[in-house]
Amino acid sequence: MKEQIQTSKFTLAIYVLAAVGSFLASFAYVWSR
Repeated sequence: MKEQIQTSKFTLAIYVLAAVGSFLASFAYVWSR
């Protein structure tokens, strides 16, 4: 049970990182123009 929670937390963290990363990437792309 604990492993499942840990894994889902890890997946959620990756999703958040990906969202923030793509947002920052698009922002930097628009700003650098």
